[in-house]
Order: sequence, then C-alpha cells, then structure tokens
Amino acid sequence: MKLHYFYKECRKYANEHTPDVLEKVLKAPLNENTENTSVEHQKRSVWNYLLTSFIAAAILMSLSIIFINIHFWGSNRENGIVPKVTLSPSYNIVYAMQKAYDNVKTIVIEGKEISTNMKTNVVLSNNSWKEIYAGPLNYRYETHDFIRIVNGDKSWNYYKDLNRIEIIPSDPSGSPFLALKSKIDDIAKNDSYKLVGSEKIGGIDTNVIEVTSGNSKDDSWIDTYWIDKETNFILKQETVHNNIKTVIMYKTDFTSGVDKESLKPNFPSNVPVIDRLSDFDIFRSISDAQKAVNFDIIVPDKIPKGFKLFEVRKYKNENAIELDYYNEDFTKFIFIQEYHKDKTTVNIMSNLNDGVLKQLKDDLNK
Repeated sequence: MKLHYFYKECRKYANEHTPDVLEKVLKAPLNENTENTSVEHQKRSVWNYLLTSFIAAAILMSLSIIFINIHFWGSNRENGIVPKVTLSPSYNIVYAMQKAYDNVKTIVIEGKEISTNMKTNVVLSNNSWKEIYAGPLNYRYETHDFIRIVNGDKSWNYYKDLNRIEIIPSDPSGSPFLALKSKIDDIAKNDSYKLVGSEKIGGIDTNVIEVTSGNSKDDSWIDTYWIDKETNFILKQETVHNNIKTVIMYKTDFTSGVDKESLKPNFPSNVPVIDRLSDFDIFRSISDAQKAVNFDIIVPDKIPKGFKLFEVRKYKNENAIELDYYNEDFTKFIFIQEYHKDKTTVNIMSNLNDGVLKQLKDDLNK
C-alpha cells in the first residue's frame, strides 16, 4: 500500500475510534483508588497517552525512513528533488546512484564516446577524454588535442593543434563530471525511467535503467544506463535520438585521490599565452555591473529556487553583459546575455528543462 493511502487509513481509524475512547474514559466510574481524581486529571491522562503514542509512531517512522528508504511525497532534499512515493526497484537504484554521485568530493573519470548513424552504420565521431575533478572551480579536462584547467577564478585553455593557450574567466559548466551529475538529477525527476534488466560489463554486475524523454515521438530520446551494482556509478551510457546512437563507456576512480600537480597550469613554456581576462570586467553584484553600462540591465523577477548569482561579465568592447547563475552544486546553470544597441536583446543559455526555461524567457521578455 502506498504511504499516502496508509496515512489516510490511519486518519480514518483515529477519527472513528478516538471519540469513543475519550467518551469511555471520561464517563468511567471512579474506583476506590481514584476517588479524588478530577475529570480534568482524567482528560490530561488521555491526552498524555495520545501524545506518547504519537511520539512513538514518529520515532518508528523515522527509523523506517533511515533503514528501508521510505520516502514521502512532499519531502525535500538538499538538491531540491522531491522523492516519489514508491519503493520500486528502479527508484531505489536511481536514488542510490544519485546519492553516490552527490557524495563525491574528488574523482578521476575517463570517457570513451562513439556516435554512429544507425541507418548507414557510419561512425560520426570517436572521442576519448579524461577529467580530474576536485571541485567545480578546480578540475582538469583533457582530450587528445585540448586541455582545460580551472583553478579558482581562471580557466587555462590549451589548444594543442593551434599551439596556443588562452586564459579566460573560470567556467564550472565545462566539467563533464558536473554535466553527468546534472543528467542524473534529471533522471531522478523523470517519471519515465524503468529497470529493464541486469547485465555484466567487463565482469561487473550492473543494473540496466532506461529513460525516455522528449516532447513527441519525432523528438524522443532514449537513454540507457548500465549501473554498477556495488558502487552505483555508471559504467555505460547509450543515447538514441534521430537515428543517431551514442555510446559512452566510463572508467571511474574515486578511491586513489587526486594528483594536485595535475590541477596546476603547467604547460610547455614555448607555447604562446593570450590573456583574455582583460576582455572582461567581472562583477559580483548586479548593482555594481549596472554602473558600468549605459542601459538598464534586465533582471528576471523570479530565478528558480536554489540558484544564486555567480558573477556578471561585462564585455569591454561591446555594450553587453552576461548574468551567470548556478545552483548550489554547480550542476545547473542559467546564462543571461544582454546586448544593447537601439534596444536590449536578451538570450538565455541553460541546461534546465524546457518548461522552466520557457517561464524564465517569458519573465524576461514581458
């Protein structure tokens, strides 16, 4: 029985029987040991009994939540996700996976990604990457021809094929690990996931979860995840969209720690460096940024819950600014770009779902 039905049955029972209990107690004759007991004292005894019962029930339910993962509709967690009222195997697997990634402080993760046209069987892309992650503002992302190192408020981007290094303001949204965490949060909110089986990947037992999303049959996405039963980390991901299949194999190391030297911008000394930080003025408040432009900055009336302003970027050579908002763990972002000539043009980039994004656009354009 789902918990909200159980709750309704308890309320029904209490409503039906509590008045009878009270009436019997209050109308019971006094015995020889209670001849000096007043009606008020009997009432207090009844309410003390009911209060004690309520406290005992609350303790029992709290232990149930802790030990058997009962989750209530309407309960909140730090990331704002509301658990479903269900104890289905697929829910428990997704919940465990989400908690595993939430608990990560440092991690080394490698990905091998292949995209194929399912009709022609032609390989469209074949890429490998590696990330050393120690926080949203402290990570190293590397491919065969590119390295990004984010260290505090700066990001060093090394373009190997161009033999050039560019320094720009830091960018938490460029972390593959945070992008993966964002995807997992979306899965937890999605009603369309289901457990479709189990399978061994490289000798490792996995649960297989399928997630369906999209606005129509012509724009549907089918994501399949192979999740390590022991660690709850993803080993394999397969995405099918518009006859394009993309498979990502993950190799995750969360036990050996992070080499701090690898997070420093130690590049070859003979590579030219272009410091693009001088192209921007960075502000930490909208009021300070407003003083630097000659147009009224458009600020949304309502930013989604949990988001805070990270910074405002003013492009020095343009009459333009960018408001950067992130949620608490930097897995979700909203970038609002405003360009002013005769009037102000607003563009929004975000990894929020279409419904929330539409509300935000309507708010800015009203």
